[in-house]
Amino acid sequence: MVQTRAQKAGDTPQRKPRATPQTRSTAPKANGAQKASSGNTRSREKAVAPSPNSHEDAGQPVTSKTAIVGAIVVLLISYFTMPNSLQPVGRPTVHHVWYFGWISAISTGLGVLPLVFAPDLDTYWVGVSNGKSSI
Repeated sequence: MVQTRAQKAGDTPQRKPRATPQTRSTAPKANGAQKASSGNTRSREKAVAPSPNSHEDAGQPVTSKTAIVGAIVVLLISYFTMPNSLQPVGRPTVHHVWYFGWISAISTGLGVLPLVFAPDLDTYWVGVSNGKSSI
């Protein structure tokens, strides 16, 4: 991790690196726990029952019901609050201000979608994207 001058001087606390599956599994165990669990891996695998909603292909992503309901609610709000004419005649009404603010909020929320697909970006690419967005 690259440190700033303030971090080197000790003015700001450093962030701890996020735990990854590799670092979680390499945590040292107590000797007694290690001996007890060394030959008992098969019983632990049997203890985990498949969920009733699991698909035959375990690698297939599943969308939660909450996410589907949330998307439907957003679409319904967007449809039913849309003004009759998107171009206000004269002064804009409260209805127009609400709708355009709503669309702005949805657009801002959609900006996080790239991070869903690439949650662990290299610091180089974070810097490149920050530099590009400032232009």
